[in-house]
Amino acid sequence: MKESSTKLLNKRFLIKLVAEVATVVFAVLLALGLNSWKENKANRDEAAKALDNIVREVEANLKSLKSNIAVNDEKLPELKIMEDSLENHDKVDSYGVGYDQTFLNEAAWNAANATGSIKHFDYETIHELSEIYQLQTFYSRYGDNFFELAVSPDFYNADRALELVKSNITLIRISNSAGNSLVRLYQDFLAAHGKMEKAQKETESN
Repeated sequence: MKESSTKLLNKRFLIKLVAEVATVVFAVLLALGLNSWKENKANRDEAAKALDNIVREVEANLKSLKSNIAVNDEKLPELKIMEDSLENHDKVDSYGVGYDQTFLNEAAWNAANATGSIKHFDYETIHELSEIYQLQTFYSRYGDNFFELAVSPDFYNADRALELVKSNITLIRISNSAGNSLVRLYQDFLAAHGKMEKAQKETESN
């Protein structure tokens, strides 16, 4: 009888111990899960804010770039007339070359990379943005080449007028070609992400 009571007590103790251990394990897992959920939400919120900043940056760059392309396009007819005159050895009292270079911002993109927010973007978005900012860098650096030439003594050498005018025409044509490609990338990105963000904000406000 005594042995039976001892076994019963031991059984109850084991059941109680298992229940307590299970409760502790559940509480730990719940706490870890809640912490993970909070961390994931914070990462998603940070990524959404970073993407919103990039969208605004791309919108501003698109406006500046389209204006810049238009200004450089207006220079081409006059440069072509000057080129024809120089090739025909007509008397040219003066010649002028020029190129307008706008500043295309990349602060939001750099910030997203520096803070690690980009890790929480989907692959397609990262691919789109990488392509955009790679071409944007090429466009900006290509224009920088003109300004490096502009500070050299040869830039003002009248004997090289025809060569410089031809180079200027080529610069604008290549630059505008790259610029127009960049405009299309900007527009495609904004069409996909600008509208998506607007819809997301409307959903959250309801």
